[in-house]
Amino acid sequence: MHFYSLTLASLRSFREVQLANGDTKPLWLDEFGWSSCWPKHKIQQEQACVTPKVQAANIVNVFRSLARTPYVAAEVLYQLQDSRAEDFGVLNEQGAHKPSFAALSRVLAAPFGAPSPVTLSLRRRGSQVVAGGSGPSATT
Repeated sequence: MHFYSLTLASLRSFREVQLANGDTKPLWLDEFGWSSCWPKHKIQQEQACVTPKVQAANIVNVFRSLARTPYVAAEVLYQLQDSRAEDFGVLNEQGAHKPSFAALSRVLAAPFGAPSPVTLSLRRRGSQVVAGGSGPSATT
């Protein structure tokens, strides 16, 4: 299963459908990731761009969340190194470490830590209310 635009709740729903149909095989997330192409681009390969810092946090949060998901047997992060066309790697195009490289290294060494807490802020901007915040991500 490619996991780019699915949430962890969607993964649980997929598992429920499997079990309801007698399929107990574990899931393999054979490709997921985040492009650290923000602010240069907004979208890359049909995925919303994030900053390098958010890419690193997302990698930690999803691996820690999946470490507690016994029906997921494997996760494959896309990809090792950026290319001219994509910024999904944990290394930049020249091979230098991005923040996500250190994050991946840390989470593989200690996958059972707690994901980041969810934060939410609301502020008024003229006649509009602007929401912001952060939290564990399994989607861009």
